[in-house]
Amino acid sequence: MANRSGNFTVALDNDTAVRKSLTNRADNLIAGYTYIVLSIVGFTGSILCVWAIFTRRALRCPQARPRMTTITSIQPIFVSLCMSSLIFSVVCAFQAYSTLAGRRNFLAEPANDPLCQLIAFAYYMISPVDQLQHAALASHRFFAIVATSDRFARLRSRTCTAILVAVPWFLAALSGVLPFFHVGLDYGYNDELDRCFIVQVHTWRYVQFNKTFFIIFSLGSIVVCYTAIAVKVAVVHRRAMEVHVVQHSFLQSMSSVPLQAAPPPLPSRTIRSRPGHTRGAGVTKTVVALCVLFLVSFLPWMIYPLAAKTDVALNTPPGLTVVTLFLLGCAASPWLIVLLTPTLRNHVTGQLRRIGSSTFTT
Repeated sequence: MANRSGNFTVALDNDTAVRKSLTNRADNLIAGYTYIVLSIVGFTGSILCVWAIFTRRALRCPQARPRMTTITSIQPIFVSLCMSSLIFSVVCAFQAYSTLAGRRNFLAEPANDPLCQLIAFAYYMISPVDQLQHAALASHRFFAIVATSDRFARLRSRTCTAILVAVPWFLAALSGVLPFFHVGLDYGYNDELDRCFIVQVHTWRYVQFNKTFFIIFSLGSIVVCYTAIAVKVAVVHRRAMEVHVVQHSFLQSMSSVPLQAAPPPLPSRTIRSRPGHTRGAGVTKTVVALCVLFLVSFLPWMIYPLAAKTDVALNTPPGLTVVTLFLLGCAASPWLIVLLTPTLRNHVTGQLRRIGSSTFTT
């Protein structure tokens, strides 16, 4: 009787293990196809965005741009964001291959463990890079709209923009390289997820630090910068409305009095005529849209693993949803830059029309 009970328990455990394996495999297949779609979207968007930036006529003709405008000053950050999306798209292609191929793929072989660790490093590092890049975008708009005094001219210089580009990559690489020395966690091929990822966590505090520090720093920078921008825009708009009211009252009073002399000049310069405000209004909208995308896609990806106490939980249905949002955010960023920035959008549209017209004429 005891043997029968023991055999029944073993059979039940085996059946549970088989069902769990099949469920994990089904989830991994869904993740693999998601990787493929978003990898293609992110790759094409990144290439299109970088192509649009570097083929603009203003860049090819320096004499047409005697001074650095808003779009050209923010271009390095846009390019950096596109490059992170491009790297992530390539990594997703490898992840899609291993996830769909299953355990039998070349990335799972011990001889290719260095390549697998490098892929896991890139996958793990790009998230902090993207987060800090959004903080850099917010800081750039703060310097361009709020810190307009000549005392802060250096904050709007190319050197400052270069620092805003370099710091996210440096900090993320500095944090992500530690697992190569078995500090915090280990990179490698994860048999459960069928992809190059985290295989062992030595110190959960290391994971918590990476999840919390970058997101808190980025969110704090975004909140502070955009709050200051909103206050500045509201103040300037109120002053413009006051000038409009004064002008309207003056014109009404002059209409009821015989014209004896020319009226004194009135201040007619509003926020729309100031060089720091209209130049790059479309760029600011693009940055705000990127910020909204960041909040929607990155926050759940950062919070869920902390609540689940493990990144491996991302192979569950809720985890897959969170990962999909994160991947969508990385893939959609270059498309938002191209479609919402008027200069780039008009350039791409003009190039497509030129190509189309030349095709039909030939």
